[in-house]
Amino acid sequence: MDSTSANRPRKGEFFLLEAGAISGPACGVVFENLDRLLSPPRMILLPEEGGIPPLREVPRLAFNPSMGAPPRDLEPGFSGYWLVSKRLHDVMISVDPHAFAFAEIDYRLEDGRQGDRRYLCTVI
Repeated sequence: MDSTSANRPRKGEFFLLEAGAISGPACGVVFENLDRLLSPPRMILLPEEGGIPPLREVPRLAFNPSMGAPPRDLEPGFSGYWLVSKRLHDVMISVDPHAFAFAEIDYRLEDGRQGDRRYLCTVI
């Protein structure tokens, strides 16, 4: 068996993504406009029925190094959503284009420059 076939999933094999299984330093990305996105009396953005609701404005998140480490490809805890990189977004879409909902965000670096493409994500 060559190395490429050894790395392929076996028939019926699957993987679970669990936010609780993610460990490491806290991510230093924070919402800048969450208060304008929430629909009172909700305290988180994710609605009870799931998915991504129509948003009043584009979610704006920024990296603050004093709050923690730069974001990895998958970060939990963003008002009920995962924060995912463009790279992981593309993998998720290629695996099952109907399994996830995404909202592109305005992601800024500590100096205010535009960061790499990121998304809020949920399983639907």
